[in-house]
Amino acid sequence: MGKLRFLLLFLAICCFIVGGLDQRKLYWKTSAWRYRIPEANEPSDAACKAKRIGLFATGLVLIAIALG
Repeated sequence: MGKLRFLLLFLAICCFIVGGLDQRKLYWKTSAWRYRIPEANEPSDAACKAKRIGLFATGLVLIAIALG
């Protein structure tokens, strides 16, 4: 059970780190290359906020599972 707890806490920390990054820069570094016109497929501000909130919520759930 100790290894699973460590894995869940590690994934939670990763979620918090990625959630703390600038989501627009993350798009340009990881996903923009797939599109012919990347500016047309750039996520909106609401989508960036939703992704950030989702990552933080996922991190909190992972911590709750690991410590529960």
